[in-house]
Amino acid sequence: MVHSIEYGGQWVAPFGLHIEKQFTCAIIGVYAGIIVHERRELWEELLILQAAFVTPLFIAGDFNETLHQCESNSGYLNGIGSTDFKRFISNCNLLEYPSLVTDTQHFMATQRVEVIEPLPLHTAI
Repeated sequence: MVHSIEYGGQWVAPFGLHIEKQFTCAIIGVYAGIIVHERRELWEELLILQAAFVTPLFIAGDFNETLHQCESNSGYLNGIGSTDFKRFISNCNLLEYPSLVTDTQHFMATQRVEVIEPLPLHTAI
């Protein structure tokens, strides 16, 4: 059940309750810009969002950034962007979940979330 929706230029966040588990959280969908300063603005907005709400956050999407050179198909690592991304993850105390799709799609939460179970691959969203 969704209680409210917050949004910014690169993210949208429904806040609500998982009815079966009685677990309140926000699921933030991210599609980050391709320019480093756009992503830096996103990290700042998400840090503000985290500070404004005590609700656990689950952040998923395409961050258009890699943490390690091996994650990049081209082998290129944007040092500034990667450092910014690592700092954002650290400042938010995010835990990373492995992606089943691509290396630039990351799934993270502000705490270990055991109540959000993965959907079967055939489930339509």
